[in-house]
Amino acid sequence: MRLSEWRAKAPVRDALGPKVMAVVAPVLGILDVEADPQVWVLWGDDPGSRFTILAPIPAGLVLVSVRITGATGPRAAAKIVRWSRLQLGELSVETEGSHRMISFQVESSVLRGADDTADAVGRFALVVFAAIEGRPWPPFDAPGRRRTSGAAAGKAGAAKGAKGSVGAKSASSARGTTATNRAPGKTTPKLPALTAGSGSGASGAARATADRHRSQA
Repeated sequence: MRLSEWRAKAPVRDALGPKVMAVVAPVLGILDVEADPQVWVLWGDDPGSRFTILAPIPAGLVLVSVRITGATGPRAAAKIVRWSRLQLGELSVETEGSHRMISFQVESSVLRGADDTADAVGRFALVVFAAIEGRPWPPFDAPGRRRTSGAAAGKAGAAKGAKGSVGAKSASSARGTTATNRAPGKTTPKLPALTAGSGSGASGAARATADRHRSQA
């Protein structure tokens, strides 16, 4: 899960609240961890006073130890353990009926869970194994659950807006073309009509010619 999702599901109110994040975010940034990384949070027995954040990055596993005391407030200490030096225990899975249980040791910490949490621990462990072996990382999230980043969502929205704009311009152009074709006098020019005077002149000339022929006869 993303760090923001862990914040929303924290077992203790404000365990990852603004005051705690004010000391966690800077250490993550110094170690080149993204703003909202994929992490695992080990709440421990007293999540209101201490817990550990595990954040995989290409360089290694980032471990952030958070301590919350009333006198001095939250404190965060972080380090990167390179993948080649990371100490792992066994990944053990047990099933009973429809329930699943898992245990996975990373350094001195043990990740445990049942059912959906067991599935999440298993996916996190597979990411760690892949990182150590230099293989492409499998997805952190369960199949069918993909989180779209803000940048990707922004690009998708911009592309959708551009398509809508092009479509609107095309429709407007088509309407303009249709209106132009239907406008009178634009596509089929009318021939000038003969005036009454021109018709009368032609008839008079014909009569004069006929009179000359009769007089000669």
